[in-house]
Amino acid sequence: MKNYRFIISTLSPVHIACGEDFVPVNYTVKNKILYNFSMQALVDVFAGTQGRAAIDTASDSRALQKLYGIQSDLQYMADRFIPMTQSAAEHHSNWLRGGGNFAIERTSYSLLKDAPILPGSSLKGAVRTAILNTIQKECKETKAGAIERDLLGGSFDTDPFRHFKLGDANVVKNYGNASCIMTRHSRHRKDGTGTTLKDHQYTLVECLMPFMPRCLQASFTEMDEWSFDYLKKCNQYYFDVFLKQIGMLDDMKCSWWADQIKHLVTDAVSRNTGFLLRVGKHCGADTISMNKFMKLKTKYKTEIPISTTLCCLEHGELVPFGWIFVEVAEGCDELSRLPLIEGLQKLLQEMELSGSAVHNQDFERRRNEVRNRLALARVNEQKKQAEQARLEAQKAAEAARISAMTPNQQKIEKFRVAIDRFAGRLQVGGELWGMAHELIKAVEGGGWSQAEKQELLSVCERELPPKLKEDSKKQKKLTDRLRAVMS
Repeated sequence: MKNYRFIISTLSPVHIACGEDFVPVNYTVKNKILYNFSMQALVDVFAGTQGRAAIDTASDSRALQKLYGIQSDLQYMADRFIPMTQSAAEHHSNWLRGGGNFAIERTSYSLLKDAPILPGSSLKGAVRTAILNTIQKECKETKAGAIERDLLGGSFDTDPFRHFKLGDANVVKNYGNASCIMTRHSRHRKDGTGTTLKDHQYTLVECLMPFMPRCLQASFTEMDEWSFDYLKKCNQYYFDVFLKQIGMLDDMKCSWWADQIKHLVTDAVSRNTGFLLRVGKHCGADTISMNKFMKLKTKYKTEIPISTTLCCLEHGELVPFGWIFVEVAEGCDELSRLPLIEGLQKLLQEMELSGSAVHNQDFERRRNEVRNRLALARVNEQKKQAEQARLEAQKAAEAARISAMTPNQQKIEKFRVAIDRFAGRLQVGGELWGMAHELIKAVEGGGWSQAEKQELLSVCERELPPKLKEDSKKQKKLTDRLRAVMS
């Protein structure tokens, strides 16, 4: 058993579909940067009556995106900052002015780090395709599963790829933004026009950026039972596909990418220290099929052509999807110097899509200010809600206490509340005095229990006098009437 590192450089944009999208409710676009934020951030920014009312009035995705665009705090609450090409930013602006789909296809990512990855299954599948296509053996089977069993000499528990153990490739630390938002569209090979009406409308996709040298790393274990020379077979198969792709781009007059990358890839493959792969969505059925043993057909019953789905870079250059170069290192061995790596570094700098402008000191200072302010506002709102809940609970408890009283006890309670409400001393004969007389008249009319009479007497002797100016004779006369009824 041997352990290796796969060090991966992207030669073109790579998109590995994960079944998720950036949807209009969780992103905003400003200055060619997509800001992706959580629902909690949205709640914090639009807290309060006015904020909630603004969200309620956004009737569709376009209105929601326009609302986000004028809310300056929202970008500072983002968890991810993803640069966009000029073409992608323009198409998003066109969507705001007219029709279109605001969903942006997301590439595969790590749930733990929320950062893009190349899944080990995608890499392993690409290696498997190369080996299947380069096996020199006759095969009479016609179904894909049966062909693979015949060529590899096993199935499931006997499949030799059980001994080829490959983990996910994660972005290395020195790459801040490894992905960007680009436009994807299919083109006819001959005249470069869109293949369908949908392709004319374009689609925005998140991709691992092209020309990133040694940007991802995966762990690979080669078991003792493994017998295929994967490096040689991958270069044998994919370099041939690579040359066909370049021919297709020349036919479409989209040769910029080929002019930049062909000599670098040719040199790297010849050194035999790494291998070429094509992975992910939009790399074409021609790349992933076993052409030597089974010919796929289009819906028009013609042979599958070289993929014409292209991606638009910052300055309008059209490039294919999915090309990567993988270097193999054992343990902590140093990688050899390659012209390919130096060439990719130069191309990446020319793209100016690092997104580093997002992370300047002014932005971080402003971001901290906004987050602290909104966090404080959230705490205050929580306190306010807690106090409101406490008062409502207190009010409900008081209502329950009063509802448990008899009607006469409720009258006494009302009198007691009126006494507490008045401040200072009032003239005898005022409102409180009148309420006391009315209650004593009610007692004299009958229907009061001894306990109720005693409670009213206590209020008149202890709680009422401090609220009245001195007039002991009238106060004594009042309580004497009550005592007379009680005897």
